[in-house]
Amino acid sequence: MSDVYLDNVLAQIPLIDNCADLSKKLQKVNAEVSKLQAAISKQLGNVAPLMNPPHDLPSVITWCTAMCQTYVIPHTNLLQQQADLTAKMAAITAKANEQAQKLGCS
Repeated sequence: MSDVYLDNVLAQIPLIDNCADLSKKLQKVNAEVSKLQAAISKQLGNVAPLMNPPHDLPSVITWCTAMCQTYVIPHTNLLQQQADLTAKMAAITAKANEQAQKLGCS
């Protein structure tokens, strides 16, 4: 849902024809992005590595598999979500700056 919302905002920005509406749209986007960032941060806090690796080889293999499934993969996915969100916000900011210059917003 958030990707669709941010993509829609990106598409809508060139259609905004006054500075006040552009400002309102950016305030709404900022609030939405802040919520999304907080949710990702919370999820990152909930993902923790497995502690105390075993010392025998079969157990190490099992432990490594569990580590990937419960920590590495979820952590990597969340970091990718965070990077994607940052990239979308950068694109929105650039498009909004471009539109603000066209409209003569200060």
